[in-house]
Amino acid sequence: MKRMIYLLITVALATPVYAQTVHISANIKGLQQQPVQVFYYQGKDMKLDSVKTVNDRFEWTGQTVEAQRMAMMIAGKPTYFFVEGGDIAITGHVDSLNSIKITGSPLQDEATAYAVALKAATDKWKPLRAQWAAATDKEEKARLATDLNEKLDSANRKMREDYIAGHPYSVFSMSLVTDCTVMSDYTVVKASYDLLDSSMLQTGEGRRLTDRLALLKRSSYGQQALDFTQKNAAGEPVQFSSFRGKYVLVDFWASWCGPCRAENPNVLKAYERFQEKGFTVLGVSLDDNRERWLKAVEDDKLPWVQLSDLKGWKNEVSQYYGISGIPSNLLVDPTGKIVGRNLRGEALQAKLAAIFASM
Repeated sequence: MKRMIYLLITVALATPVYAQTVHISANIKGLQQQPVQVFYYQGKDMKLDSVKTVNDRFEWTGQTVEAQRMAMMIAGKPTYFFVEGGDIAITGHVDSLNSIKITGSPLQDEATAYAVALKAATDKWKPLRAQWAAATDKEEKARLATDLNEKLDSANRKMREDYIAGHPYSVFSMSLVTDCTVMSDYTVVKASYDLLDSSMLQTGEGRRLTDRLALLKRSSYGQQALDFTQKNAAGEPVQFSSFRGKYVLVDFWASWCGPCRAENPNVLKAYERFQEKGFTVLGVSLDDNRERWLKAVEDDKLPWVQLSDLKGWKNEVSQYYGISGIPSNLLVDPTGKIVGRNLRGEALQAKLAAIFASM
């Protein structure tokens, strides 16, 4: 879990040009003497400082090259906020870090206003969310989840693109695009990226974002999938091209990933429904512990081939595709071209049904 939080912090920190001093003074009730970790970018490098806490209070002073989103690990939980320079005050309670108050940063005020507007835009789907929460039938719950996610994604995308179009020079706009890279498709990210002013792309975060976009393009529709080799559960090397001739769902997951484990029954359903028609699944685990990996395979009764280099988030295949959040998957056609990405729930079933109905 700590590995995943660290990775998400790395992806989430947003920058975009001059050295400036940031002074943070915090009073977090209930924190007592627990140390705090501060993550921030200094040029192209991400820095980590450890700060002592005395009677719920701590202070941090540092130099930043550009305005940016910083992260703090407070009581083991990540808290994000924007800084530009100057004095910033943080107050709150350790049991409600999602509602801490941050003053002294106009950039953070911009982010807060956006969050309020986004909540108002998505609250209209509360009845559908309640319907999903109350559903007891597994298939109906999965259908409602897909419907809800599609509506929320659509609302998020419209608001994000409208905001960036109206604020192309904003550091916060840049952060919206950065956030989008975690789970969205290349085409979705590119649409937001193209709305930023070109000057933003010359900043530190702009260059990192451009590099990440290049990675995401590798998994975009029509791209040829990487012909990789990793070892299976028996320690034998398996080459991806050996699956040529079938539709293959390359499923990135891990034993410690709760959402991955929750999605496994849906993947199993797709496997059992379409395997005789020319479909299979290839699991790529981001585990670094062999025993936990294999136990999860057994517990979830996953019959398809499982691969892993046991390097965790540094799995060579996931790094090639720029995957920074799981569950994630790629659907590859019999010729080795990518024809789908991040298909889950009913979306996976519908995609495969459409493919095999036309054959």
